[in-house]
Amino acid sequence: MSAVSEGLVDGRVDYSGFGHRHTMIPKHIAEEIKVEREGVFDKTQTREFLGVSKNQYRLLEEAGVLAATVSKGRGPLVGGEHAQQELEKLVQRIADTAIPFDGETVTLRKLNLRFTTDKAGLIEAYQKMATGALKPALDSVSGKLADFTFPKTQVQHILKRHRCGEGWTVQEVARITGWKEQCIAHWCDAGLIEHDLGSHSQGLSRIITPEALAAFQATHVQVSSLAKQLDTTSRSLVKKLDEKGIKTVGAFQDGKATRGVFVALSDLVKGLDDLLVTPVAEKSK
Repeated sequence: MSAVSEGLVDGRVDYSGFGHRHTMIPKHIAEEIKVEREGVFDKTQTREFLGVSKNQYRLLEEAGVLAATVSKGRGPLVGGEHAQQELEKLVQRIADTAIPFDGETVTLRKLNLRFTTDKAGLIEAYQKMATGALKPALDSVSGKLADFTFPKTQVQHILKRHRCGEGWTVQEVARITGWKEQCIAHWCDAGLIEHDLGSHSQGLSRIITPEALAAFQATHVQVSSLAKQLDTTSRSLVKKLDEKGIKTVGAFQDGKATRGVFVALSDLVKGLDDLLVTPVAEKSK
């Protein structure tokens, strides 16, 4: 045995007969090696212990979740990588963060690249699980790590934040403001609303930060809202603004209707005197 001949393991090599070589290891050394080998898992044993798939194992490794479980100072005859004791500590540490939860959950087993195509976001979710930022449901932590369940909305929030940062999608801005999604997308493309492009499984999405939305709302006013306050129609007000040389922006053609017309407050202020002294066209029937 090379480990003995190289002096890595206590023992001796004897020769007998026609060149037969016999490696002799003290019984207590052999017992120590046996115990150490049993306490260190290879990749397959580690996956079975945690209950995860090959792909999840690789992602957990990439996320650094398993780093602390790597056995240090392994003997020369120990082929595994992860110390069973450290794996148990990892699982228990995550279990200790568990909280009561009655809402919809998702098991770690299902948190894979079928659940989301966002690999980086999935890795972040694993990291938050390991640090206690993503807590499992209390009634799920008695088995393998893969069977731990986590609040689905929190998982989705982590994935969204990773994909979008602190911004909102067009759909979310529509829900917040009541504006139509098509109009918001058009304003983004027209350069009226500052935004970034984020990627997801179905392509690119426009990401709007709260600051960008606030800046747009602080510098522009919707013609339809202004018309209501002036007791007129949007069409009449647009005509009046045009007569005064005040340009409108953001118009979106939705079939026969024109929607999403705005006017910049700076342009509106310039013609404010004329608007105040000249009666606005009466509301048409």
